[in-house]
Amino acid sequence: MIRKTIQGFKQNLSIKLISLFVIGGIVLSMLIGGLTEFGFERHFVSQIRPHFFHYIEQIHQDIGTPANIEKAKEITESRPIIIRIFSDELTWASDGVTRRPHRIRRHDKFQNRKGSNESKPLRPFIKHPRGRGLFFDQGTIFILKTNNQQQVFYGFKVRPGKLAWFPVSAALLVLLALYAFYRLTRRLFSPLKEIQQGVRLIGEGKLGHQIKVNRTDELGELANRVNKMSLDLSQMMQAKRDMLLALSHELKSPLARSRVSLALLDKSDLQQNLLNDQQQIERLIDEVLATERGYADHALLHREATDLIALANTVIKDDLNAYDKIELTHSGDLSALLIDENQIRRLLRNLLDNALAYQRATVGSEKNTIQLTLQASEDYLIIEVKDHGVGIATEHIHRLTEAFYRADPARAKNTGGLGLGLYLCKVIAEAHGGEINIESEMGVGTVVTVRIALV
Repeated sequence: MIRKTIQGFKQNLSIKLISLFVIGGIVLSMLIGGLTEFGFERHFVSQIRPHFFHYIEQIHQDIGTPANIEKAKEITESRPIIIRIFSDELTWASDGVTRRPHRIRRHDKFQNRKGSNESKPLRPFIKHPRGRGLFFDQGTIFILKTNNQQQVFYGFKVRPGKLAWFPVSAALLVLLALYAFYRLTRRLFSPLKEIQQGVRLIGEGKLGHQIKVNRTDELGELANRVNKMSLDLSQMMQAKRDMLLALSHELKSPLARSRVSLALLDKSDLQQNLLNDQQQIERLIDEVLATERGYADHALLHREATDLIALANTVIKDDLNAYDKIELTHSGDLSALLIDENQIRRLLRNLLDNALAYQRATVGSEKNTIQLTLQASEDYLIIEVKDHGVGIATEHIHRLTEAFYRADPARAKNTGGLGLGLYLCKVIAEAHGGEINIESEMGVGTVVTVRIALV
C-alpha cells in the first residue's frame, strides 16, 4: 500500500505541484510568523515595555498610599486598565472579579488555563528580568504593587475577548483554498491523461487515433502535435500498403508469363531451380497481399462453424507433410468454433512452418517433435506451438511480429522464411480480437501462443 502510494505520488504531477505549494506555504508562513514575532518581541522589550512600567508607576502614585478607591474608579473609567485591591479590611476590583490573579513563573510552559485566553503574548514580559513577578487571570496580565499591607494589581487585557472561532475559521479557509487550488491544478493538467492514453494507443499500432483536447495553451499545442504525428504516420503506412498492393498485383502478370515459358523448357536441374525461385516469389506476393488486405479497413472475417482438430490435421498432413514431426494435443470442444477457416489455416501453417524451419536448423533437435496445443474455452481459443530449436535472443523477440524482420541478419533460407509469417499471424490474431505472444530461451526453444476471441 505504501509502495503504491509513493509510486502514485511520483507519477502524479498534480499531487507534486500541490505538495510543493503546500510545503512552501507552510515554510513561508512559519518563517514570516517567526520573524514577525521575533521583531515584535525585540521592539516591545526595547521600546514599549519600559514606557508601560513607567505608566503603571505613575498610576500607582496617583492612587496614593493607602489606595484611594474613588481615584481608582476614576482611572479605570477613563482608561483601559483593570485595578484590583486586596487587604485585610478591603477587597475591591474594577472588573468585579474579587480573585487574586495567579503568579506567572519564568519557567512555565504557558499552557492555556481554564477561563484564560491565549498566553503566548505574555512572553515579551517574561523574557526580561523586570518581568518576573507578573500575574495572569482571565486573559488579563497584572503587575503587583504593595501599599502598607495592601496588594494592588494593575492589569490590561491581552486580547479583547475570546477568539476560539478564529483557529476553526482559519483552518476552514486553508482547506477551502487547498481544495480550490487542487481543482484548478487538475483542470490545468487534465489533458495530460488524454495525451498519455493517446500516445499509448498510437504506440500499440492504432495509428490515426486523435486526442480530444479543446485547449489553446501549451498542453493543447502538444496534443495537436501528437494528433498531427499520428495522422502523418497513418497516411505513410497507408501509402506503403497501397504501394505494396499495387506492386504485388503488377508482378502477377509477368510471373504468370514466365511460368508458362518455364513449362515449355526441357526438364533439367536449371529449370527446376528456376521454378523453385518463382514459387518463392509467388509465395512472397501472396503473403504481402494477404497481410495488407487483412489490415484494410474494409476487411471482414468470414466466421463459420469449423472443426479445428480436422483443420489442424489438414495443415499438418497436407500443407506441411509433417505428421511425424508434430504432436497435436487438444482440450475443450473444438468441433464447431466460429472462426475464419482460411485465416486460421494460414495462421497454423505459418506458425508450424516457422517452428519446423528453426528446428531443422538446430543440430540434434530435428529428431524432437513440435508440440501443437489447442485449448478452447467459452470465450477464447488458445493456440500454442512449442519447438526445440536454438531459441531467439531477447533483443529480437519484441520485433519478430514486424513485417520483413528476421532475427538472422544473414536471412538464410534454413533459419526462416521471408519475414512475413509471424507478422501475418499477428494480423490474423488481431482481426479475430486476439493477440500473439512469443517466449524463447537460447538453447531451449521457442513458444508462440495465440489467443483468439470466439465471441
